[in-house]
Amino acid sequence: PKTNKPSQTNARKTPTTTTMKLLCFPPLTILLTLAFLPILTALPYELDSGSLSPVSTSNSYAFGLARVTVLSGNLFRLEESRTGEFEDRPSLAFQGRDQKVEGVQTKQNGSLFTLTTASVQLTLDVDLGLPSVKITSLDSSSAFESWSYGDANKNQLPGTIRTLDQTGPISLYCDDISDVPPPQGESYHCTMGLFSSSGDAVSVNDVDTPLVDPQTGFWSEDKSSDSVDMYVFTHGIDFKGALADYKKVGGVMPMPPRHSLGIWFTRWINYNGFDVDNIVKEYAERSLPLDIFVLDMNWHKKDDWTGYSWDERLFPFGGGEVLNPLKEKLGLKFGANIHDDDGIGPFETSYEAMAKAVNFDVSNNDTVPFMSCSSPDYAYALEDEVLQPLQKEDGIDFWWIDWQQGPTEGGCLGDKYNPTIQLNKLRITDNIRRGEDDRSMILARWGGMGNHRYQVGFSGDVDQVTWDRLAYQPYFSSTAANVGFGLWSHDLVGPNKQDTELFLRWLQWGAFSSIFRTHDRGMSSGGCADGDDGCNLLHIWDLPQDQFQMARSSLQLRSSLMPYIYTATRVMHDSLLSFLRPMYIDFSAEAGAYDACSPDGSMSQFMFGDDMFVAPVVAPADETTGIAAKTVWIPPGKWINVNTGAVLEGPADVTVPTSLAETPRFVKMGSVIPSKPLQTGAQFATANDPFSELIFNVYPSASGASAGSTQVYEDDGQTNAYYNSEDYVKLAFKYDISDEGVMTSSMDATGAYDGMPSDRKIMVKVHNCPFIASDNVRYDANDLSCTFPLDNDASSDIKFTFGSDLSGVSGAISRANDAKSMLDEAQETPGSMTGGQTHSAYLSQLSSLGSTLVHAITTDNFKLFDDAVSGAWDLLEQAKSEVDALKKEKEDDGASDRTISRIVKARALLEF
Repeated sequence: PKTNKPSQTNARKTPTTTTMKLLCFPPLTILLTLAFLPILTALPYELDSGSLSPVSTSNSYAFGLARVTVLSGNLFRLEESRTGEFEDRPSLAFQGRDQKVEGVQTKQNGSLFTLTTASVQLTLDVDLGLPSVKITSLDSSSAFESWSYGDANKNQLPGTIRTLDQTGPISLYCDDISDVPPPQGESYHCTMGLFSSSGDAVSVNDVDTPLVDPQTGFWSEDKSSDSVDMYVFTHGIDFKGALADYKKVGGVMPMPPRHSLGIWFTRWINYNGFDVDNIVKEYAERSLPLDIFVLDMNWHKKDDWTGYSWDERLFPFGGGEVLNPLKEKLGLKFGANIHDDDGIGPFETSYEAMAKAVNFDVSNNDTVPFMSCSSPDYAYALEDEVLQPLQKEDGIDFWWIDWQQGPTEGGCLGDKYNPTIQLNKLRITDNIRRGEDDRSMILARWGGMGNHRYQVGFSGDVDQVTWDRLAYQPYFSSTAANVGFGLWSHDLVGPNKQDTELFLRWLQWGAFSSIFRTHDRGMSSGGCADGDDGCNLLHIWDLPQDQFQMARSSLQLRSSLMPYIYTATRVMHDSLLSFLRPMYIDFSAEAGAYDACSPDGSMSQFMFGDDMFVAPVVAPADETTGIAAKTVWIPPGKWINVNTGAVLEGPADVTVPTSLAETPRFVKMGSVIPSKPLQTGAQFATANDPFSELIFNVYPSASGASAGSTQVYEDDGQTNAYYNSEDYVKLAFKYDISDEGVMTSSMDATGAYDGMPSDRKIMVKVHNCPFIASDNVRYDANDLSCTFPLDNDASSDIKFTFGSDLSGVSGAISRANDAKSMLDEAQETPGSMTGGQTHSAYLSQLSSLGSTLVHAITTDNFKLFDDAVSGAWDLLEQAKSEVDALKKEKEDDGASDRTISRIVKARALLEF
């Protein structure tokens, strides 16, 4: 019979607990959970469901009400059962408990049970149970020493929270915000990191995490059989090891579609088809890259906050007639915003189909209530009858799940049993459940531990467009790496035209964030349109022309780095090591690494992959000089400032004078950064282009022998074939520069995938390039780099001649050109006017030094090259004195404040 409620799926049908009894046969009292176990699987429809089991079949030891399971040499599960039955169902946070750990040894002497791995020793008094557990390090090099049951987590590093909606910079330490009312009524789902800055053990309580019915994929209503279910990480300061172990038991992060790592645009405004086309044209006309266009909630009917049907006043024949041609012609991808809470109203196009699927009585035109937490029938009908047609027919590629309606809607129980993680899970696993091979992606808030499997993260609407909000975003993004959540997406937006610097800096940070997504929640339109100051800025072309060009360069730079970013994303898939992460994950033994990224932005830097770190400017420049004095912590070793070519050695705190055009980024000396050539003209959907052209950017020693290597990972960017059938390619590049200056480069390719390039154009670009004489090499005066192709056999040899140190010379030349350009605007450059030919014009000489170097290369004149390099610093000092003299002359002549200000800013550019 039809009812006014969706049908309910019956409760789980499989056994979910294992009964353990204490065997009282001395001297050894151990029961291995090797037999008579229920057949349970990991979470269904997850990418790695087939390779994980929640039931340990080895290295699990039970004593009465206590059970110890070894998950790795440094990770243990400790349980205390309520009744003697232990919990074996997977939880949302831990599902792969059947780990084969080699070298585990056990013994029992009386009531004392001892277990050792290669790293630690665990002891337990079988008469006392879990309270007697103690874990002691056997590794003298580890920062971990010992842990006893009941120990508090000491110096635990922060992780992440659900959202930043209606929230400014907030503590990510869960104890600090336990009494802070969360926005939208739902818990912060505050999750602390898996490790401690001091190397102390970290325990994670999983007893109240939702348990999942392996048959339905929904959580079970009954609670855990355990009263204690604890995971203890004893990795010391091996933070990468802790993340890798959590990936084994917590599940893999699926590779997102490659286009997700490109350039996004969205805006909360009443767009119609004409508006969508117009925005796309604006990107084309300005040579701005664009990969994803997201429609905010205005796309659907306005009968309710929830909507799943096109507003026919904006899209008379549905969105497909607008979106599909753009997808086919340009390769763009489209997302759309939805709020699920209000259910399926009778005004929805899919109302009848949904009601039929859940046996709902439509005679009174009642709304089909939202029940995605409690009813699998409803949940899957919503996905398949309502959402899937919009994807298959109208061109929507993914959903922006904008859940804001609280923790208990849809049949959820609240807290960790919340709609946020439930909807995230459903929509990431939809394609696998349907038997489709396409990758899934969402844009959604954090739902608690285990949400690392459901990318991409939406941090909520930025509450204010201010410098402190900008400063907080890199900190917030990087700490999420401590729980394996590596792809946070933030609103990138500007204030009104009174502060375009802030908008530019926000875009520059975005170019190195996990996800680049410009978005405005409504501050760029409305009553502000008639105000004196105008509305907030959203379009990149709203910037003044010079700043627009700087912003465009940042977007194009991100696009060009796609081989590096995508390869780092594969590393995240393999190990949960986020490519945007705190400095201390790589430099855990360095005290300075823990201060390198702070919530207030006083220091704001992060690793960006394995070989680069970025320190975005998150504070306004000095009003007088126009320069931002950026404090940066340089890690141990030698690092090259990409903007200036200067070599810096750490560990050390340094101040890096940064111009408006620059985002400080530093590459490890000797490393190789893969990229692809910048495009000209329209740049649509370039993120998903195959890597048919590659540039291996080599950053060698500035004055001697060097060697390095890198790897580029590539697959089809769209399907799960990389996982299901290992369809992918790895390109291994290496180089060696001998003491004699001979550089040998080579690349080897392994693997294959459908659609891979049949031929590749491979270039090698050496930065801080020494003197080189070759017809096959192009020397770039702008950044003192030389570029040459790899031969057809993917190898090449060239010969350098070492001379004076090139460190910082490219910066001296580029900054001199910036200063000259600034003075040229007012025709104030020394020696530039008629009658000034006898003027030394040191600034002009320095700005043209690159041309001298190129001429020396083309004429095979090493002495001219070396003299120019060694003389660069004298020219720089002379140029400074020259501009100082110009300032004094103008002041004596009573020049305007604007003229003096221009000279001061030009002079400041010469300090770096």
